Amino acid sequence: MKKISILTGTVLMLLLTQCGPTTEQARQYNDKLIAEELKVMDKINAVDNAFATYKPDIIEPAVDEALKQIDLSEEVVKNIGDFAEDSEFKNETLNLFEMFKKQLKSEYSEQLELYKLSDEEYTTNEENRYNELQRKIDDEYTKVFNKFSKTQDNFAAKWGFPLEGQ
Repeated sequence: MKKISILTGTVLMLLLTQCGPTTEQARQYNDKLIAEELKVMDKINAVDNAFATYKPDIIEPAVDEALKQIDLSEEVVKNIGDFAEDSEFKNETLNLFEMFKKQLKSEYSEQLELYKLSDEEYTTNEENRYNELQRKIDDEYTKVFNKFSKTQDNFAAKWGFPLEGQ
């Protein structure tokens, strides 16, 4: 009887250690995070398109919508949680969202204030400041997005699935 208990315990331990996340579960986790990232990116693109109109009354609602989406997507990603006790991909997704939120409240906000100036007030100094802010936005985005993208690539490689377009 003792041998059966030990054997059963050993088999059960082996089964439990062999059970773990699958490649398909990893792909689904990736897809959930990317779905939220795409929702945020759509709103950021809408902000950029609104800025192209040079109309503050179009820009402000786009910024507000982007901030709302970021808050919603942050909550969803936090609730999705880690994958196999690994938080790196989730954290880089949240880091990307935080970067956008900071930019919307800082650089984009200052750019919007510059757009509100009258033609007489909008001098070369203001134009230079606007361009400086845009470079800062672009540089920070490139840095943070590249890290996010590399983390996603590493996650996909670790779990053995290809990413779309690769």
